[in-house]
Amino acid sequence: MRIEKYEATGNDFLLVGADDAVSYLTNCRTGALRPECVQQLCDRHYGLGGDGLMVVKNLSWFSTFSTGEYARGESVVEVRYYNSDGTEADFCGNGARCVARYAQRHGWLQPQVVDTRVVLLGLLQFQSQNYRVEIGYDGLVRVRVAELTSFPERVSLADGGEALLLNTGVWHCVVCCAPGTLDARFEAEASSLRHVVNAPQGGANVDFYEVLHVDGEQGECQVRMRTFEKGVEGETLSCGSGAVAVARACCIENSDLRAVRVIVPGGELLVRTSDQREPHNRLGDPDGLEDPDGLED
Repeated sequence: MRIEKYEATGNDFLLVGADDAVSYLTNCRTGALRPECVQQLCDRHYGLGGDGLMVVKNLSWFSTFSTGEYARGESVVEVRYYNSDGTEADFCGNGARCVARYAQRHGWLQPQVVDTRVVLLGLLQFQSQNYRVEIGYDGLVRVRVAELTSFPERVSLADGGEALLLNTGVWHCVVCCAPGTLDARFEAEASSLRHVVNAPQGGANVDFYEVLHVDGEQGECQVRMRTFEKGVEGETLSCGSGAVAVARACCIENSDLRAVRVIVPGGELLVRTSDQREPHNRLGDPDGLEDPDGLED
């Protein structure tokens, strides 16, 4: 069985081709992936180690898609994402960037011309949503994150404060901290809040952040974030969908923001938001998730 390991700002994953997964990791009677196999492989002491495992499959352009959603010649990659505890999740932002790099290395992505630039484009088909990825001439991997599937809900906290519950592919509970209080609050509250929040699909990831700087003229701000992830049941060095959730929370408070730089323990992520005056799905100005320093894998 061939397993490749990738990381994006410290968020690390094991990637397995669909054929190998069927042969080695699934229950031969039910066809389902065995959670214990994921747990063993992701174990950092007795396995290869990782925050999760993804099973990937190249769907050829000549396949028939009844929805007519895919353009002729477009690269489509099917992705099944599993947390390190073996549970399946709908999406993973940093995982999507790693799959894009995997697809590039295996020759699955097709070159396209976008705004006079030649880029590698592909569509990642996660369980409940499709996400477009782009690898530009600068080598950066970008993912277009879908619109919110539900309106953000304000959640009351025990200390009298509040958090935002929102969906950026998976559910996140976002807490804004006063300057200098992020670390103490994260250590004291994150794990308990993970189980208290009444979100669908077994609760939510919990993101605590503090605003470091706002540049009103450029429409940008810089924040620091720490994330407690469900399925890992602990802190991870980075969370892509969490960075998007925090950026969305910042934009709710300041509608003039167009970019949010999110500093995480594993590095820095840049989230660009679309101009509300333009179509939300415009490829040249998408909601995007990118690593400004490139993806090391």
